[in-house]
Amino acid sequence: MRLLKLEDVIKKTALSGESIIDNSKAGKFPSPVPLFDGREGWVESELDAWIRESIEDRDIDNGSRTIWSLGSYDTD
Repeated sequence: MRLLKLEDVIKKTALSGESIIDNSKAGKFPSPVPLFDGREGWVESELDAWIRESIEDRDIDNGSRTIWSLGSYDTD
């Protein structure tokens, strides 16, 4: 299991730091894990699941389903 800093979450998702924090608080994005000294980390597997769900939601909204597997798609 790997924890990511906010700057890494920004790179992985292309979201702004403010958007990540706001949506985490609103329950629309994975919540960070409190660490120490006010530091936080996001669980990478939870971010990956959120990205997959976002892609599925997009495809459902577009009336289609993708046929490729995210397991073979590099999101980095």
